Amino acid sequence: MQHHGLFWPILTGVFLCLLPACGGNPEWMVFVEKQSITALADEGDRIWVGTRNGLIMIEKTTQKKTTFTISNSGLVENSISALAVDSKGTKWIGTGLGLNIFDGSNWDAYDVSNSGIPANVINDVHIDPAGIRWIATTAGLARFDGTNWTTYKMENSGLHDDMINCSLVDEQGTKWVGSMGAGLTRFDDKNWTYYDSTNSKIPSVNVKNIVMDQDGTKWLGTTRGLAKFDGKTWTVYDRGNSGIPDNLVRALAIDTYGHKWVGTTKGLARFDGSTWTVYTVSNSKLPNNNVSSIVVDALGNKWIGTVAGLVAFSDGGVLLE
Repeated sequence: MQHHGLFWPILTGVFLCLLPACGGNPEWMVFVEKQSITALADEGDRIWVGTRNGLIMIEKTTQKKTTFTISNSGLVENSISALAVDSKGTKWIGTGLGLNIFDGSNWDAYDVSNSGIPANVINDVHIDPAGIRWIATTAGLARFDGTNWTTYKMENSGLHDDMINCSLVDEQGTKWVGSMGAGLTRFDDKNWTYYDSTNSKIPSVNVKNIVMDQDGTKWLGTTRGLAKFDGKTWTVYDRGNSGIPDNLVRALAIDTYGHKWVGTTKGLARFDGSTWTVYTVSNSKLPNNNVSSIVVDALGNKWIGTVAGLVAFSDGGVLLE
């Protein structure tokens, strides 16, 4: 269904400079204070921010914020669980009551009653290189090409768990699916391959997130550390053998230098392949050590969502235009 009615976005221009005198931007900039950030998506000159109290659109150059809620938009729920922006600029917004789509003017909503989504609780939305949307839910994985829905569940696929946390489709079209209790599944449109503690060195069967580096290597955030998988060999980084601040990895991103940005419940870590650099409330402007979301934009800024606010970070100063 579409919502063409009027809505009244809330505009504010709150911006905090973290240096006494700003000649250019500081390395850390605060954009959202005292809100739990649940999801992030970059759209060029805008950053979209999911919170438990609505969706925020931030204009990077002006720092103006527009807040969308159930009272002024077509959102089905204020608590946002997933965000993605497709090549046309359409926003795909996951909630606990289904999936919202917002093209900048009109709102649509999909749930179990009008689509192929297997559950209304959306954990992740991934848009693959071909523009296909992959929606991870608590009862299976849905594929949507804009017209047709395909649902993958234990009963009709090689999945070993219907509680899907995340998915990723690589340049070869291979699907990588992380679940809450059954590890990682690989699907190449013909064969399903399953990785858990019995047949691999994956550190946990609870895979929270998946990203891919420029070499095609997959990096997995799990509840027991960060895992690297090149298709043959597993390498695990945890508190016992690395500088990662905590084994529970809630967020992952890779910048243009290939550095991995790892969000944990005890701080943010940057891993350049050999050295770990850890940022916490005690040595940075992170509003909280519990990092929930990370996005790296085209200018190299790291947008870091925590349970207590959103900051942007860039060595040498944040670039907003």
